[in-house]
Amino acid sequence: MLINNTYINPRALTATWPFVVLWLLFVVVYKWRTGKHWSDLSLIAMIIFSFYITKVMSMTMLPIFIYHFWYVGDMFGFGQQVDFVHLNPVRAFDYFPSWFWFEQFFGNFIMLTPFGIMAPYVFPRLRKLWQVGLLAFGVSLSIETYQFVFSYFYITARYFETSDLILNTTGALIGFGIWRLVMRHSQHVHHLYEHRLANEPQYLRDLFNK
Repeated sequence: MLINNTYINPRALTATWPFVVLWLLFVVVYKWRTGKHWSDLSLIAMIIFSFYITKVMSMTMLPIFIYHFWYVGDMFGFGQQVDFVHLNPVRAFDYFPSWFWFEQFFGNFIMLTPFGIMAPYVFPRLRKLWQVGLLAFGVSLSIETYQFVFSYFYITARYFETSDLILNTTGALIGFGIWRLVMRHSQHVHHLYEHRLANEPQYLRDLFNK
């Protein structure tokens, strides 16, 4: 990490288990709140979705740097690392057509595509394009805000990029489109979805039908 033209190399936490614990806690609370018995297929879908979310979190939130927090802050002041906020989405093309550009552009595009595919099944009341798009934008914005705040305090070395928001959300919308196509052309998947929808508790039905 470069701070005021000085390289700082703190120890880094790269373990993913804290994210696994947090997500499993969310799943347990969600199941407790719904009060319904999950079918084997629903449980498998939630496990796959859990692994996917954990992978996204580990890719976007790690490493976490461990260092003498206030000592470094006193030496340099916070928010002094080089260029960690990118508000111009066109910057995504700065490295075109290099492999780095390909990895960044398409990586961010496809990162939430599985989210758009799986979210309507895991959370059946997400039946509309704007609902999935809004949720995906919220997820992406949460990630970018995390990266901004933690980078400001040198806890990670990430960037806040508006291009990521656009690409992540677009990828999720494409994923939802794939889901809708599968639903339209596969009666079996449609039947499974309707069964999953029927097992949602009433308070969730009321929430998403408003």
